[in-house]
Amino acid sequence: LNKRKIKFYFSFEGGWASPQIKFDHRIVCKKAFLTSDPHLHTEFKQSYFIQSKVDYILTFYYRPFLKYFKLVPKEKVIHFPWAVPDQFVQQEEIRTRRNGEVSIFGGSSSEAYDFRNWCRDQDGIVSYGNSGVENKVFSDQDYYSWLQKLDAAVAAGSFSSKYQMVTPKYFEILASGCLLIGQYCSDYKHLNIGPTNSLHFSTKEEFLK
Repeated sequence: LNKRKIKFYFSFEGGWASPQIKFDHRIVCKKAFLTSDPHLHTEFKQSYFIQSKVDYILTFYYRPFLKYFKLVPKEKVIHFPWAVPDQFVQQEEIRTRRNGEVSIFGGSSSEAYDFRNWCRDQDGIVSYGNSGVENKVFSDQDYYSWLQKLDAAVAAGSFSSKYQMVTPKYFEILASGCLLIGQYCSDYKHLNIGPTNSLHFSTKEEFLK
């Protein structure tokens, strides 16, 4: 491959999900990086972005990214939230499934889930062990078919602000036509998540209301 022909470079989490490239700055091309959890390897990634003279950084978590990457110019940062494939989005009119549950599910073995685990133990909450990574028991299609049988589901992470991010679970619940009861995160204002399609809480007291 003649590197002089490269006009645009896009990296999916370089150094983790894709190779880390050392750029020849004599070659003029646009460089964009997609990055995930901002609290992981922050110093390394920030240095790499600056040294590589990145043009755009796409992040799933906009305000948390700005909090951690203070040396990256804000104008280079693009909010690129999680998405759900069209075939899994509920197309029918949303109505009660008469399931009668407020459900919660997802991983539980990390400190990032301490608030979620507290929610699991509250009266009226039905807890399931399935998750997208830690305990994946459904295919993608079966997972959304299961979600579409629920009336309400809780999305929560941690008491620590370090882990308060709008993760895929928020979008999956909304896409299924299920009522989202979500732990409030700072990116809410950028995502049109509000009282028309969800309930939110920030503390134990608000959750118990």
